Amino acid sequence: MHNFVYGGGSYVGRHGASAIYFDTELPRQSLESTTGGCFEGYDDLDHPPIEIVDRNHLATCDIADSTIPGEPYEYRIDRTVSVLARAHHDSVSDIPIA
Repeated sequence: MHNFVYGGGSYVGRHGASAIYFDTELPRQSLESTTGGCFEGYDDLDHPPIEIVDRNHLATCDIADSTIPGEPYEYRIDRTVSVLARAHHDSVSDIPIA
């Protein structure tokens, strides 16, 4: 997947996408370098507020801030990636969701 994305392909992860290789070392490293982070755990189900960070991006330009039900994931995050949207949860702080 890493080579496909960096060769010009696209990747869209959905719920749990950052955790699909949670219990393995490889290909977890490839997924983490592609998505900019890696699942480490989660907290209780909540409805965290969602903030659109980049309103100029085509994927988020027509989306309003909102809330969404879900388990706030705890991530190891690459701080150099562009974040389009983030959620805030008191126990895990701000977490990127797009």
